[in-house]
Amino acid sequence: MRRYLVIGNQTLASERLAEKLQDVVAAGPTEMHVVVPATPTHEHLTWTEGAAHEVAGRNLEVAIALFSELGAEVTGSIGDANPMEAIRAALHGQPFDEIILSTLPLGLSRWVRQDLPHRVRREFGLPVSHIVGEPAPAASSTPPRSDVPDMPVREAVVALDVEGGDPEAPEVQRLVREVAARTFASMPDLEVVVVRGRSGQLLGSSRLPHPAPIPPGGLDPLLAPSPSPSFDRGPRPSEHVEVASLMDPRVAPPQLKQVFEDTTRPKRRPLADLLDLPPGVRTKLRDPDDAVEIVRLLVEAAGLPVQVQDDVVLSQGQAIVVLRSRFGDPVTPPMLNHAYRRFIQSRASRGVVLSPGFMQFLDVRRREFLDPALLHSGPEGIQRMADAVSLGGNPMSFAAAPALVVSPPARSQPPSRKRFKGHVRVSSALPLERSNR
Repeated sequence: MRRYLVIGNQTLASERLAEKLQDVVAAGPTEMHVVVPATPTHEHLTWTEGAAHEVAGRNLEVAIALFSELGAEVTGSIGDANPMEAIRAALHGQPFDEIILSTLPLGLSRWVRQDLPHRVRREFGLPVSHIVGEPAPAASSTPPRSDVPDMPVREAVVALDVEGGDPEAPEVQRLVREVAARTFASMPDLEVVVVRGRSGQLLGSSRLPHPAPIPPGGLDPLLAPSPSPSFDRGPRPSEHVEVASLMDPRVAPPQLKQVFEDTTRPKRRPLADLLDLPPGVRTKLRDPDDAVEIVRLLVEAAGLPVQVQDDVVLSQGQAIVVLRSRFGDPVTPPMLNHAYRRFIQSRASRGVVLSPGFMQFLDVRRREFLDPALLHSGPEGIQRMADAVSLGGNPMSFAAAPALVVSPPARSQPPSRKRFKGHVRVSSALPLERSNR
């Protein structure tokens, strides 16, 4: 009996894959194991691990039912979000004769852009059949209502993956502002974004063109730091004396030391003074300018196991690489290269690069396109983690972007005519980029 490893997500129900598997079954007794990597498949805002597993589970159930009808013995499992890691785990201790990889068409599939078929063939040494299919139509998470007519999208309700808090608290207002801004960027037809906690508590709302209020203190995620000039660009002593006096022997030489002292820029504030940290974290902090220690204490405050390897904080299979740069200083490409090497050395399946400094937007987007498993965030990521701890959330899930639950709690009353039918599904920490696998 030949054994086949089938890898796919959105295209598992495509006709081309069914035709391939029919030929396989017709050739003789066949056993198939289907692995669905738990990767985001929608294109909105933020995607939690629970949401990815839910979608992967639905696709896996459909695939097992379809493939069983072809006459094959079918088993299946949900794999890691990184398809290479999912394949490696499936091959561990299990022999297979061939790998069947089903992807979206070229131009839509990120797996193809990452050269996944060739990488799988090179690394695992098995025959690989690459099947290009079309995605199955997405099923709505809310059943259609006959008493509510179809209306344009006006309002969306999103639920933060936190217990809840005072809507007037700065940590709540910061997260509400960021969630609303990302949702508006992803769905420009919206007029109102309502943000709730996982228990259904109303945390805040935002309406275009009037955004949510700016909270006091801390780092507002919508006001990212701009790069500060280098220290070697300070004022020159000669600019503070008249040039003619330098050429006149009757004029006493200028007091250059005094000029330097008067023009020295003020001392920078420590990073901890710029952040709104929970009191328990601030009291344990030994070095207020050590971003690694701040991140470690935030993870410990949430009751999560944590391991620190120099500038890498590990917890729950995720790595946070902290760049030791000063607040507002430019982050150079060699620093980002170092962060990527540290992420690879950590052997974590996914990670986030956090830096108090300023990262160039286009460079970050290019790097995340090449390896979506590693995201990037500035000092607002540390503030977001601190806010998650204050509200009973998982700080590791908030490092790159606000983490949302799969859907908000059910509402007792029917939605009004202007309410969005259904709930926002949020998928990528990068709101304007389609996450196609």
